Amino acid sequence: PTRHCVRRSDVPDSVGLHTGFISEQRLADLLFRRRARRVGPGVVESDGEGFVLSAAVRVLGRTDGCDDPYGLTGAVESLTELMRAGATLTAESMHLGSACYRIQRGVIAMSETSRAAPLVGG
Repeated sequence: PTRHCVRRSDVPDSVGLHTGFISEQRLADLLFRRRARRVGPGVVESDGEGFVLSAAVRVLGRTDGCDDPYGLTGAVESLTELMRAGATLTAESMHLGSACYRIQRGVIAMSETSRAAPLVGG
């Protein structure tokens, strides 16, 4: 699968949206706190900056602790690319070939103003 972004730890709670990976939990928290609101396929922060969202997962590691044959551990992948590669997903895991991975669901957020290559975040 094509890599869209890789490896960076979560950002602090004081930071709002940013270009990159946003976990479902973090996005739900930002919406609940009214730091952002849904608008069509994206979100708009309270300061007016808009973000386009696409479904993605962060690969946390193999479920069995074995070596990673695809080098996906730590990567963020779009659901579209994973489906094209033949992956099947459940709520907390992904199967690709004979490998099974733990995943964190979320979105890749792309700032409407920057359109820069996404980075990984919270």
